[in-house]
Amino acid sequence: LYIEEKLHVDEDNMIKTNKGKRMASDINETRGAVFYNPVQEFNRDISILSIREFEKILKEERTAKGKPHEGVSVLEALAATGLRSVRYMKEIDNITNLCANDFDPAATELMQKNFDHNDLDKSKYEIHTKDANYLMQTMKSENKYFDVIDLDPYGTAIPFLESTLSNMTNGGLLCVTFTDMAVLCARKPHVCFYKYGASPLGKSYCHEMALRIVLYMINTMANKY
Repeated sequence: LYIEEKLHVDEDNMIKTNKGKRMASDINETRGAVFYNPVQEFNRDISILSIREFEKILKEERTAKGKPHEGVSVLEALAATGLRSVRYMKEIDNITNLCANDFDPAATELMQKNFDHNDLDKSKYEIHTKDANYLMQTMKSENKYFDVIDLDPYGTAIPFLESTLSNMTNGGLLCVTFTDMAVLCARKPHVCFYKYGASPLGKSYCHEMALRIVLYMINTMANKY
């Protein structure tokens, strides 16, 4: 398993890791002007392992049905610096195409530099600077669906779930992060109720309950499609 190294800036103002490097920001060498969270490296590790296994299962299922399998298509709807996409392209075999998006032009500009610095195959990725919901609805209207969609927003992913689930292939994989733990662990129960349709309890098992609330909400939305 690839482990991201601690960040070190070299003489060329580049932040280097084991298998990739990214531009350092003059504003802040660790997080920069575009959001980058080094604490999330475990999250990225889990996503990579999950997509690897999902691709194997998908290949077996398609082969059993006599359908061709070239690989998986991936959308990172909220890509920021693009580090997650870089790792996907470098560490996961059989990605046919990857779409990386961020609403901030500064983010997509930095993203392109990071992709170039890591020598990613330009024929296998595309970068968009659009609202994530608008992009996914546009892709859907053009009959472009993804096998894997990754959502890693600030706080809750609720505003993006409907568009995400409708833009996935049947049996696709959703990689999603929720970080609004104050809401999900009963510090703001009224907010949890109107966002998730559930009332959390401030008990020792609140984190497990938060996970169950999130899974319930995703399941409720996914059943529509």
